[in-house]
Amino acid sequence: RGFIGTIFAIFWGFFFILLMLLLWAIIAVQFIHPENKQLYDDETVWCATAFSTVGNAIVYFFQTLVVGDSWGLCAIPLFQRFGV
Repeated sequence: RGFIGTIFAIFWGFFFILLMLLLWAIIAVQFIHPENKQLYDDETVWCATAFSTVGNAIVYFFQTLVVGDSWGLCAIPLFQRFGV
């Protein structure tokens, strides 16, 4: 009984994390992508396409927020150019 309850808690926690990532990815595509296009001219750079679609934005947010991998790679140039 305790193990099943733990599995349900993990499932619902992961579900709500993905739901929040989806919400913020939609917002990022709407508001960050136009500025991001001005910053990067080369489409082969990951940061140039990170906010081009909702799927790419979810991957970017999962990579930076959940995994903690290279969080400043795309964010710091955006902050420096357009402010917070």
